[in-house]
Amino acid sequence: KRIIFFGVGSGDIHYLLEKNLRETYPNYGVDNNDPHNFFIFIFTGFGFLGLLVLGVFLLYPPCKLRLWKDKVFIVFFIVVLCGMTAESSFELTSGIIFYSLISSLLFFNKIYLND
Repeated sequence: KRIIFFGVGSGDIHYLLEKNLRETYPNYGVDNNDPHNFFIFIFTGFGFLGLLVLGVFLLYPPCKLRLWKDKVFIVFFIVVLCGMTAESSFELTSGIIFYSLISSLLFFNKIYLND
């Protein structure tokens, strides 16, 4: 059952990926059933609605604080987006801590310095 708008649910992503890999490539072992792309991960699990919510969560704070004028933030955001295309970065603790720490420093810097 494929639901494009709502996805398959967060608990079924790894199961469905492993099932598809075993059916498509029966001669290969499946060691890691991670899609290695956070956008595909979110789309599979939560559909278009999940991608929309992710976009709002990623874009609202910088837009509200007008951080698009800050070159450091732009570089940081590009690095985060590139990292999301190479791995499921927010599925890993290190990815969550990296984004939370650096974005918090940049957000609070903008709030307290009133640039």
